[in-house]
Amino acid sequence: MSPHQVSESTHWDEWNSRYRQPETMIDEASFRRMHSVLDWLERLKIPHPKILEIGCGTGWLSSKLKTFGTVTGVDLGISIIEAAKRREPDIDFRSGDIFEVDLPLASFDVVVTLETLF
Repeated sequence: MSPHQVSESTHWDEWNSRYRQPETMIDEASFRRMHSVLDWLERLKIPHPKILEIGCGTGWLSSKLKTFGTVTGVDLGISIIEAAKRREPDIDFRSGDIFEVDLPLASFDVVVTLETLF
């Protein structure tokens, strides 16, 4: 991991720990966006989709997405991903840059990025 990636990881670990603890610190606007995504997934009617969440942070949305299918969550943070793995062991959480994480090509039916910009 490069020094820049370590700095980014530390930043996102700290930010998510401060502002995105599952179920306790999610703001109303984020909840509205979450419900929009969940409604959209419901309308898609894809039977048991493979879902990729980019920028999953603490995994608060991933835990809702798993009701639809198999979820992989990726975030730059390290400690937040480790905590998410402990809370939700049935979700494949990975730490790293989405452009560098080893994910199988063309293996997801749905990609979600909530509050994440490229």
